[in-house]
Amino acid sequence: MNSPQTTSPATVPTTADRLDLITVCSRLGHHVDFREWDRLPALFAPSVLVRHTGSDTPGEPVPTPRDAVVAQWREARERVLATHHLVTNHLVSVTGDTATATAMFQSTHVVPGGSGPRRLARGGRYVYGFARTATGWQITAITIEVLWDDRTLA
Repeated sequence: MNSPQTTSPATVPTTADRLDLITVCSRLGHHVDFREWDRLPALFAPSVLVRHTGSDTPGEPVPTPRDAVVAQWREARERVLATHHLVTNHLVSVTGDTATATAMFQSTHVVPGGSGPRRLARGGRYVYGFARTATGWQITAITIEVLWDDRTLA
């Protein structure tokens, strides 16, 4: 039998905080998939620490203004026909007015190809940092940790 874990009350999120944080994570994928670029800035703090890891990315964190994050993601998304982000297994921790969350993801990108569209799939983990603001939780950091990448799907 497993022994019970002890957790500091400062790190146990309330149900409302947990739901609010998971909703921010869900909205991020939804707004990207549906190209709702005007809705993305509200999810981010004015500056976001962005980090990509994987076989083809350097993995160094980069402080980025929220409008630049949205512009970069918009440019990348506009090069593909469609995307579909599945985000699940959220683990949330809250300490005062800051929070962290991790979630597993699988994303599919439909890209133009010479003989018709192709699907590219990848999976991994998102690690989010958040700050509580007057308007709700905002993303202060995001790490996109690619664990697998399948560029061979037809």
